[in-house]
Amino acid sequence: MGLLMGGCVTPAREMGMNYSPAPTIASDTRIAQAIDPLLSVHPSETGFSLLSDGLDAFQARIDAIDAAQNSIDVQTYIFEQDLTGQIFMERLLAAADRGVRVRLLIDDLAKGWKDRDLVFAAAHPNFEIRLFNPPVRIGSLRPLKAAARFRRIHRRMHNKQLVVDGKYSIVGGRNIGDAYFDASQRLVIDLDAIVVGDTLNDLNRFFQDYWNYPLSRPIESVALKKNPSEEEKNLFRERINAANRSPEALAYLDRLNERSTIALLETGKLDFSWGQARAFADQPEKLDYSRFRTRTHMTSDLSPYLEYANEELILISPYFIPGKRGSRSLRELAGNGVDIAVITNSLDSSNHPIVHAAYMKYRKRLLSSGVQLLETKGLSEGDQNDPKFTDFHYNAFLHTKLFLVDRRYVMIGSLNLDPRSKLLNTELMIALDSPELAEDLISRIKLTAEESFWKLELAENERIQWTDPANSPNETAKVEPGSDWLQRQTLKLLALIPIEGEL
Repeated sequence: MGLLMGGCVTPAREMGMNYSPAPTIASDTRIAQAIDPLLSVHPSETGFSLLSDGLDAFQARIDAIDAAQNSIDVQTYIFEQDLTGQIFMERLLAAADRGVRVRLLIDDLAKGWKDRDLVFAAAHPNFEIRLFNPPVRIGSLRPLKAAARFRRIHRRMHNKQLVVDGKYSIVGGRNIGDAYFDASQRLVIDLDAIVVGDTLNDLNRFFQDYWNYPLSRPIESVALKKNPSEEEKNLFRERINAANRSPEALAYLDRLNERSTIALLETGKLDFSWGQARAFADQPEKLDYSRFRTRTHMTSDLSPYLEYANEELILISPYFIPGKRGSRSLRELAGNGVDIAVITNSLDSSNHPIVHAAYMKYRKRLLSSGVQLLETKGLSEGDQNDPKFTDFHYNAFLHTKLFLVDRRYVMIGSLNLDPRSKLLNTELMIALDSPELAEDLISRIKLTAEESFWKLELAENERIQWTDPANSPNETAKVEPGSDWLQRQTLKLLALIPIEGEL
């Protein structure tokens, strides 16, 4: 399908000089003993438990880390050194103190932590940290080297997953940072899933492939400070512990639920949707090859889910640039009677106006062919003092990546529907065959649709108008909601810049 240009998927084979084996998966850990009885009832199936609320999503992560007894593997694009980032780091270090093997793989470009602090953390004998695709081994020269090697440096590892004891995973769109976990003034709507069952074999393999790929460099090999003293390591731990005892951290932790996600799992009260599932990930080699060498891309296996939709297709993506081929594919599906709805950010809620400018070029053609376009209401719509982090809500930046096909397949992960995700960055997705979960998600979207989204329509003069279903009679805007004249003129200029393939 044009929307997801394809290639074949095989495991990464090239191993770097810093190869390390995968951790053993023990059957006597706390998490394994809670999950294995479920797997005996659902053999060869995968269970999803959705995390739509930011607080719940953070609690699920730290609960899993606290319960780990054997291994923790973390793969993330952004890892901020903010309130939730420091809580997360402190819990990882505490797990390492217990003898748990901790591996943290961060994309080098998007990390918020200073190299020296990561070196201090990695000095722990049970804690390994690697940076993916750093431009140079010498820390102080990294920005200059990055500029010289832009062709590869602007291609990033965008995957996000947490795997604990090889049996329990969290996969979705959230990075590690306050904005994703209801700890920031910036409101972000996102979606993760706790994943257990059959696809954990693939998730473990994906992490191992990236961890051992030559672009994954131990932090010690790229930082200026390589051998911290005992005093420096102790001071680092004291700073982390102090940050986690701060009034802000304690107030945030008080907002979390008293009963842990793992306790719910152990008592059979953590709800799962079960079904056959497949996990997909780009090969890490994707960053070393031409963007059009698609054999390293996951999208050839992913695209048939969308291409062969028969009845309904709901695509939720914060950045939506379908391109000519993708736009044509969607129009053809709509012409064949498939109901298609695309939900993405409005100009008012988007954090990248240049991406919105590229998306604008496809709206009329899609609308004229019957594709429904919905744009999230932005910061100028509604009460900014009443953030509700439940499912889809107005007054927030949409960061969810969710595709629903024929009220049957639920696809969650890190993939945006834009050229950068398809051709430049690496991504991870899981597709679950669960009509029950698909129906539940569609019901949630419909319940909040009127408050959450502008509906785009073509007026008689073929101009786009934005209708607000929450108002009666419906409020209609003739220009981008929440924008002024200067913003609209800027968008027109941005749309002329020929860099769509980089967005």
